[in-house]
Amino acid sequence: MIRFLASVLVVPGLLALPDPGLAQDSRQIERFLKKEVQRALRKTIKKPARKKTTRKTSAKTRKAPQPVAQRPVNPENRSIQTALNYFGFDAGAADGVLGPRSKSAISGYQAFLGLTATGALSDRGRELLLTSYDRALAEPTAAAHVIAASPHGVKGLLIAYRDGTDAAVAPIAVQPVDITPAPRVTTGMAPTPMNPQDTLTGYCLKIDEASTAHGGYVSVDAIDDPWRALGEQFCFARDDAIFGGDDLMASVQGLSEEQIVAQCQSLGPLLAPYVVAISGRPQEEVVGEVRDYATTTGMPADQLVVTSRICLSVGYRVDDMEVAIGSALMLAAMGDPLYSELLGHHLMLGIGATQNAPQALGWYDTAMLALEAGAEPVFDPFNPDRVPLIRKASAMIAAPDQTTR
Repeated sequence: MIRFLASVLVVPGLLALPDPGLAQDSRQIERFLKKEVQRALRKTIKKPARKKTTRKTSAKTRKAPQPVAQRPVNPENRSIQTALNYFGFDAGAADGVLGPRSKSAISGYQAFLGLTATGALSDRGRELLLTSYDRALAEPTAAAHVIAASPHGVKGLLIAYRDGTDAAVAPIAVQPVDITPAPRVTTGMAPTPMNPQDTLTGYCLKIDEASTAHGGYVSVDAIDDPWRALGEQFCFARDDAIFGGDDLMASVQGLSEEQIVAQCQSLGPLLAPYVVAISGRPQEEVVGEVRDYATTTGMPADQLVVTSRICLSVGYRVDDMEVAIGSALMLAAMGDPLYSELLGHHLMLGIGATQNAPQALGWYDTAMLALEAGAEPVFDPFNPDRVPLIRKASAMIAAPDQTTR
């Protein structure tokens, strides 16, 4: 989502700036330039051509270098590596060459299934690996249920498919939680309207329109509308989450974008009980339960973090709040407190969660304390006033008697 505070024209290789007279805040121009220059550079920048130089040659005729023979890529080997990586056996890059790393992954696969670890696949072992991978992609929701139910996480799919026990798995293995939703907060200040039929994308478009109509973004020194102030910061964070996840998604090998989206959406129902819980249960309890759940997935922590960042991007891009909130919750539980800010926004604004302003303050505080302690910002890193703005605006809504408007 690009924020237009003035009419602009973007042409490949040429960026026309907005009329400075229409921007009251220099930070608006800075944000605009940052977003647009990044987009333009990705499309237009090319490596400079090398200058041709002449070399003096000796009297002896130099022998022309022989072309290096390219090893043909073996499609089946690449599929094997992709499948091994999917099931948590690290085969490295899917380059079609079964080197030492791939053979070690094959040995791990064989040992997991109780076979002799030779590092070379038998016909049956190859068939089970590849058909299991294809089936997991073709039936993402059913696969997610098996993963949640198995103590081996994603590796449990191999056992379930081999033994034919996947059909007996309950629809959702995560235990439901009881909550008591908090009532909506009423402070006499009406929030920026969000129609129940609106998507988050539509909401952010309305926030942009409101910002433009008021001549710019809300500043910490003049918060006339705390709802719009938080809405702006939420939409900024949403954009950054989408862009960051898109970059990670582009580096995923062996899966199309459609397959990645489908797998992320299959995780939504598994995290749904925890998403519901953030509206009424103590933050520490919910985070602890999600952390415990993460240990059952069978995924290494760093892989789970990358997956959650990708799914956070997917959730916001396709307006699936269950996936987005669940992914942000997983990132917070895995030790990155900055993503707690997103949970604060969802709770404060009542988007994808039952509105609970007092509960939102706790999630905001977790993220703001980390930033104040020197953590590198994940969202809107060039805005030095972001922490005090969020603190002040959220306090104006949750505790209006204790703040000065």
